[in-house]
Amino acid sequence: MWLDQADIGLLGERGTIVYLVNKRRPFVLDRMETHTGLEVFFPVKGESVLAVAPRSENVPKPEDIRFFFVNTSNPYMINPYVWHWSTFPLTEEAGFYLLFIKGLPKKDVSEKEISPIKIDF
Repeated sequence: MWLDQADIGLLGERGTIVYLVNKRRPFVLDRMETHTGLEVFFPVKGESVLAVAPRSENVPKPEDIRFFFVNTSNPYMINPYVWHWSTFPLTEEAGFYLLFIKGLPKKDVSEKEISPIKIDF
C-alpha cells in the first residue's frame, strides 16, 4: 500500500471531480498547455501516451518534451505550470477521473501551438 502520494490540498474548497474521455486520434503533438492549478488523473479505461515538459515561461522545445505510457495502473499528477497535453489513446478511447479546481479549463489555461511532433509507436 502506498500512502500520501500526492498532496491535493492545493485544490482547497474549489476542488472538483470530472470524467474525461479522450478518443483515439493521429499521433501528432501540435500544442501544449500550462496553468496554475494542480491536476490529478486516475485512468480507468484504456491505454495512452502522455506528453509533458518542465515548468517554464516559454513554450517547450521538442527536446524538452517527454512521453509516458499511461494505463489503469498509473494514476498521475500534473503540477502547476507543467506543460502537457491531452493523452493520445493507444486504444479506441481512454477514460479518466480527474481532480482539479472548478473553472480551471475555462479560466486558467494558457494553450500554445508548437511545431508538430509525430509520435511513433
